[in-house]
Amino acid sequence: MVAEEWKATIEQAEIHVRKGTLPLIGWRAEGPRILRLSADEAQGQWYFIGDLHGDHRAWETLFARVCSDPEFRLCFLGDVVDRGPYHVECLAALLQAAMDHPDRILWLLGNHDAAHRRNEDCSEGAPRYVSRVEPAEFVDWLNARTDDQGWSDRILDLLNTICHRLPRAALFSDGLLATHGGLPLADQWANITALEHFEDARVLEDFTWTRAVDAPRRRGWQYAPERRKRSSDFEFGWRDLQEFATVFSELFPVRRVVRGHDHVAGGWARPDAYQQAVPLLTLNGFGFDHLTNSMEQYREYLVLGVYKKDQLPRVEEVSVPQPVGAVCGGYEPSRPPAAHMGIQAGFATAVPMVAGDWVPHMPLWPMLIAAVAAAVSIIAAALAAATLMMAVVAA
Repeated sequence: MVAEEWKATIEQAEIHVRKGTLPLIGWRAEGPRILRLSADEAQGQWYFIGDLHGDHRAWETLFARVCSDPEFRLCFLGDVVDRGPYHVECLAALLQAAMDHPDRILWLLGNHDAAHRRNEDCSEGAPRYVSRVEPAEFVDWLNARTDDQGWSDRILDLLNTICHRLPRAALFSDGLLATHGGLPLADQWANITALEHFEDARVLEDFTWTRAVDAPRRRGWQYAPERRKRSSDFEFGWRDLQEFATVFSELFPVRRVVRGHDHVAGGWARPDAYQQAVPLLTLNGFGFDHLTNSMEQYREYLVLGVYKKDQLPRVEEVSVPQPVGAVCGGYEPSRPPAAHMGIQAGFATAVPMVAGDWVPHMPLWPMLIAAVAAAVSIIAAALAAATLMMAVVAA
């Protein structure tokens, strides 16, 4: 997709947005952001694509597989920009697919989709665009553009207008919950006594931002919601999901979850701890390295979720047709891939204490055990050396 093509798509999408006719499932100016799909609404074969994060090559590969099914319905789990180098190309491709296949694509809001805005600080030297996530390569790209005849403003305004009307989650008739992040945290449950209460701003944020971990950290959110400043503070565990399913078994019956948000090795994860309670599947659509964002460490296959009634979606591996390491599509990316190679400055740590969702949550105890073992070995070696030295001196 060259610049002329994505510009034509952006212009076409702008017309649809002005008319309120963008043909995405559930996209509307007013109405619920939490969808409950009836059996009739869920007809056709559903597929699920996780975070794309600027990986246009992944979109082309996965959507080609989806389109091979004449009965397809697609649920994109959110996060179209940032990380990879093809931000606007991915956005345009997704919108073009929606316009080419009306009412067949459901785009659920991701935290990176709605994180960017114009900067209210207009002082000299202040960036024109800012973001509530880090790193934010899409905003970096927008800020680097000069003399683009207003296209940066148009792209960001279109993205924000679309995202403002996107659904946050969809509950299928068999109890499958599809969302970007997860579920409302427990401090909000007492306020939810009717379906319309799921539309509360705090609850909607939780669907988009919460992270699935084995042992969630409680760093004050249940006592001071205003402290929810970073995505790493939005966590839930398998017990939280099980309790949520029990509490809302009549109002909002969740029996299994498919989601994105967390970046996992190999593009998908089914955490064992959740399978005995409420099964959970995490999907990533992108194919670059999940730790370094390196396009040179591209996987030979991508993953797609395939809907199966009364089960978690089946994970299907889709081979990447181009040689691993090849440049996608033969066009200039929004941001040069070289900028995404290797560990990014300021984030080279395995401890999950950073803003945004770049570093995955990792248990600390294996590292602590390894560190203690190394220290014991060093001390033992030092004692042995000292003993040997004393023996030599004595002799």
